Amino acid sequence: MASVRSFFSGLWRALMWTGSVLAFIALFATSYAGHIEPSRFHGLAGVAPLAMPIALAALIFMLVLCLFTCRRAAILCGIGLLSCAVPLWNYCPLNVGNPKPDGRPKLTLLSYNVLAFNAYRPYEDRINPSAQYILDVDADIVCLQECPNLGPYNKFGIPREFRDSLQARYPYIFVGGRSGNAFLCKYKTEAIPLTYTEEEMPDGSASAYRVEMPDGSLITVFNIHLHSFDLKDKERDLYRDILKDRKVDRSNLLRARHEILSKLSKAAVGRGVEARTISGWVHNLASPNTIICGDFNDVSDCYAINTFEDLGFREVYPRVGFGPIITYNAGGFYFGIDHILTRGTLRPLWLKKGTVNTSDHYPILTKLEYGD
Repeated sequence: MASVRSFFSGLWRALMWTGSVLAFIALFATSYAGHIEPSRFHGLAGVAPLAMPIALAALIFMLVLCLFTCRRAAILCGIGLLSCAVPLWNYCPLNVGNPKPDGRPKLTLLSYNVLAFNAYRPYEDRINPSAQYILDVDADIVCLQECPNLGPYNKFGIPREFRDSLQARYPYIFVGGRSGNAFLCKYKTEAIPLTYTEEEMPDGSASAYRVEMPDGSLITVFNIHLHSFDLKDKERDLYRDILKDRKVDRSNLLRARHEILSKLSKAAVGRGVEARTISGWVHNLASPNTIICGDFNDVSDCYAINTFEDLGFREVYPRVGFGPIITYNAGGFYFGIDHILTRGTLRPLWLKKGTVNTSDHYPILTKLEYGD
């Protein structure tokens, strides 16, 4: 009897060690894959950061289990968490309270993929809630993605009163880029021309502006929209069915898994190319105080963000946020894929996520100090 008990005890310890090692490797790989060029490993290097929350949950589960049954393996789990401390903080910062203002001038900036004001969810009010939100927050600088409506091609149409209100509030309005990046500013602004080929921006869109602030200082803003996932409705529905543990035909599952992974990989590779193109523009055109914001279609510590951080940028949310942030609200896709980065003397005081959900993205609003 003792030998049987010893056998099962040893087997359990072996399972705990195996699970801990696998969870450690998974968390480490998904946490730092964003430092690898996305085309490596057939594009999986670009997809891996999306799985980091799953790997984190697995390691925490193993840590709790091992604390009661195999404490030496629990030490390995703890080492795994410590080794990924920086990317874990970027994903789930734990800042308590906001930084105190230091007396310098301040500005507010809104970044929002508005889905061309073509409401993702129905609404009853006469004015689109996304449009009303922009007016209500009254930011100094507004960067919109997927917003061709404010340009000459008003495909979906928005109320004239809203357009008039925006033009009265923002004397400088620009619409450019492939998907209609709109830029609205209360201060004197000039657009910076950006030219690129299909190879340099496979599916993305970018526009750049130089803003003269009231104190005379200059801030460069890049409004970007990187390569989207391009998932069809049936693929999104299948993903949601899997999450909700609904029955899925095995043949359909295998085929869809291959198609989804292929599209995710292609999109990640495209975003890598676009990030390098934008980095070249930043290097040649940006002022010391520069903001990069928009719809990255990727999570914190992705390749694009790491590429920009090599140029001296820092993401805003990890400096002032608390807990994970989810900015994509199409059901089941719980990712924070909208980001704001700054460099120079720009210092964030807070970042808030809006709750309006008529687009498939939530807006993000930040307050920054600037100047010497």
